[in-house]
Amino acid sequence: MEQFCSGSGFVLDSNAIIDLVEDRDDSYPIRRLVNQWRDGRVQLAVCVVSAAENFQQSTGQSTRSVPAFREKLSKAGLADAEVLRPLLLFDFSFWDETIWPDDRGQYLYDRLVELLVPGGMRDSPDDPASNSKWRNELCDVMIAWCCIYHGWPNLVTRDSQRFHKGGRAESLRNMGLTVILPSGLRI
Repeated sequence: MEQFCSGSGFVLDSNAIIDLVEDRDDSYPIRRLVNQWRDGRVQLAVCVVSAAENFQQSTGQSTRSVPAFREKLSKAGLADAEVLRPLLLFDFSFWDETIWPDDRGQYLYDRLVELLVPGGMRDSPDDPASNSKWRNELCDVMIAWCCIYHGWPNLVTRDSQRFHKGGRAESLRNMGLTVILPSGLRI
């Protein structure tokens, strides 16, 4: 199978960032990873696509903005982490924070959609509940896309359903991406 990734480093998904900010149970192994990064022993990045799914659960208000995302990174101690840019997608992306699709990027996106959200919606739905589900699915696709496209082979996420269900972890590994639960971090 085609190997997209080359390089090393860890990418934290949206949930890992939230775990750090809110000091959740999974934050301990993630903090160890952040400390390793601060000591120069590992590389660490985040994806700006995480800004597209930031919601305040208590108020139900959307905080989808790059400035709110940068503030969250600062609270998590990640203000100077490398930020990976996703593929430009209409009705989803922050235009100033994306890259224009090339053939390789589009091919990878199509493969990841087929793998992670088979039968999922391609276009932004109008009703809020469907839009929220679509946005969450697309964020997962784009975080995987950023990791593979930019050559970051390790994704740290507690989302075991999306990335491990039905042999997906093996398919992602064949594409060069290892998905790691925070409890599985061996640093």
